[in-house]
Amino acid sequence: MTITGTTKGHEVTTKKGYTNSEAKIALIASGSLSINNNLGVFYQGRAVDTIKEGLQSISGANSKAFVDTDWLQQVNGITSQINFSGITNPSSTHIVSEKTATDGNTKLAPGSWSGTEISTANYSNIGADDASEFSRTSSTASQYPAILVKFDNAGTATEANIDFFKLEIIGYGTGDTNGFEVFAYDYDGSDWEKIGESDASTGYGSIITSLPSPQKYIEAVTGDIYFMVRPLSAKGTADSVLHIDFINLKVRNSSLKPLQVSGENLVFLLSDGTNSITLTATDIKINNWNFAYADTGETVFENVDWIASGLTKV
Repeated sequence: MTITGTTKGHEVTTKKGYTNSEAKIALIASGSLSINNNLGVFYQGRAVDTIKEGLQSISGANSKAFVDTDWLQQVNGITSQINFSGITNPSSTHIVSEKTATDGNTKLAPGSWSGTEISTANYSNIGADDASEFSRTSSTASQYPAILVKFDNAGTATEANIDFFKLEIIGYGTGDTNGFEVFAYDYDGSDWEKIGESDASTGYGSIITSLPSPQKYIEAVTGDIYFMVRPLSAKGTADSVLHIDFINLKVRNSSLKPLQVSGENLVFLLSDGTNSITLTATDIKINNWNFAYADTGETVFENVDWIASGLTKV
């Protein structure tokens, strides 16, 4: 028996952020479910006595389009999130240092930056999107309050396997000009490259920037990745203040694509245009994954074939 029908798609949502707002993750564009009862014929002599069901064989396929790739790492297993949740001072992995300095001294190479590591309390402040914040003020003319953000990427992937970064920073800067800016250190050019700038707001905003060619930002020996963040303006007629609520880096490693996942549950709502039935397939084993990425890494389509050992009507 094969169940077929029509579908208008299914929307997958979840909650995120300290506001607990609902976010759309994906649209299920199509799906199929095949149930083979493996009927067996039993004889009494030469006459057919009965037909009995054998071991059911259940399989299917579905296609999803992920429209919010912030959550893609939860389902595709090939993107790692790196942030400062659980980091304490002194940190031996991901480190944030702070200092107040002039333009040239905020743009020193990471090895010459010479800032002070932030406190355990401030690691907690920037470790979650929860409105608790790190802040630093400059009261000296022509100086910026700035932070150096080091992500220790050696345990995540080698340079050759990384094909995409996505950096998210939530915060704001105040001063003669409001807003903040972020730089990435380019090891090929031995210089800081500006990769994002917030609007001139005095309330929380975010910089979300994608780096689809990340190899030049990775230190070849250690695998470290560095970002520098500061307000848009140095101290002038007003103090310059940097406020940071959350820092998160997504690293996609093309070598970690999963070949099989088991122990999942899938729920199907099937319809022939008039009647509908809801079925739950249990003990799913995913046989293969096929992800198609756009160049920007923002739109992802997943096509999955699967088999299941049980089916329950709910």
